[in-house]
Amino acid sequence: MLSITFAAQPRKLTRMGRLLLVGLCLAFAIACAGPAAQTTNDRARAIEREVWSPYCPGRLLIDCTTQQARELRTEIERRVERGDSTDEVLAWIRRNHGDEALASPGGGGTGLVVWLVPAAIFLAGAALVTASIRRWTRASRTAKPTT
Repeated sequence: MLSITFAAQPRKLTRMGRLLLVGLCLAFAIACAGPAAQTTNDRARAIEREVWSPYCPGRLLIDCTTQQARELRTEIERRVERGDSTDEVLAWIRRNHGDEALASPGGGGTGLVVWLVPAAIFLAGAALVTASIRRWTRASRTAKPTT
C-alpha cells in the first residue's frame, strides 16, 4: 500500500507577508470595481467637449454661448437620453455639420492623414539626426590626430 506523507509544516505569515497579502487583495478589489457609471448629463458633456462649435469658430461646443449652440447641446442630450451611443451621436454630428465639426480627427480618410503625417515627419527627423550623429562619430574616429 502506498502512503504519502507531507513532512513540511505550514509556515506562518510574517508581518510583511500579511501586509503584502492585504495590499494585493485591495488592489484586486479596486481593479474589479471599475469606473463609476456616467450619468446622461456627463456623457452629453463629454461629447460636447469633442465637437467644435459650428456657431462659434475656434471654440468647442461646450464653451459656445449662442442660442444655436444651446439648441445643439439640447439635441445631443436628448439623443443620449434616448440611448444613442457616443459614436452614434458623433456620427449624427458628422452627417449634419461635416467632419470638421469633430475636435479630434477620425480614424479614416483625411483623419488618418492628420494623425500619420506628424508621426512620419517625426520619424524622418529622428532618422536624419541618428544618421548625422553616426556620420560625425565615425568621422571623428577616423580623423588623424594632429601633432
